[in-house]
Amino acid sequence: WPPINSRSMRVTLALCLLATRPATCLVRGLPGRSRSAGLFSAGRRATTRPRLNAGLLDDMAAAVRGVSTGGGGGGAPTLEFAPVESAAVGDWDSLKTTLAASPTFKRMEAEAELRATGAGPAHTDNKLRLFGKSEGDVRVTLYRDHAGWCPYCQKVWLLLEEKQIPFKIEKVPMRSYGDKPEWFLRKVPSGLLPVIELDGEMITESLVIMQILDQVDNTKYKIQNTKA
Repeated sequence: WPPINSRSMRVTLALCLLATRPATCLVRGLPGRSRSAGLFSAGRRATTRPRLNAGLLDDMAAAVRGVSTGGGGGGAPTLEFAPVESAAVGDWDSLKTTLAASPTFKRMEAEAELRATGAGPAHTDNKLRLFGKSEGDVRVTLYRDHAGWCPYCQKVWLLLEEKQIPFKIEKVPMRSYGDKPEWFLRKVPSGLLPVIELDGEMITESLVIMQILDQVDNTKYKIQNTKA
């Protein structure tokens, strides 16, 4: 085991090991205690909430630490894992063949083919969305975060999807993931996201973008102007 310098961390690790591998993880050599009893000791009254047996936690920590708890004899407690039998794993080629034959792989492959044509359901990997129209109808390019979790990018993305305005997607990393690419900074010196490019014009600020998208398509899901 690597060195664990905190007693609470040792106890936590021991509990996690026992909780996640109950069938194969055995604590041996705990003086005066069985493996299955004594983890929780009840209070004097039945209504008292159970509490962790501190002595057993010490033994469990010592088991992970690999040192004797002292007292009771029986040697130092150790944490042992019973061997777990598993089926033989084939080579990479056989695994790829098995994967390619699975229904899930076939479905994902079909969806990827649809995404490449601008069709199919919304997906973070989309680079083109046509909604039944031709690529020549695309006037909008959405520049959004590469990770797909920026809420300002998401609301512009959702509006484009709901309005079914054909658009292309370019992914740009957020600053938390590193520097902005030079090609993007040449277009948008501030580096802010989201951005749309509409008929060659770069537009920033998510609310402004959404208001402009209302002008591109004002037939549905129009953003209401709440100013008096």
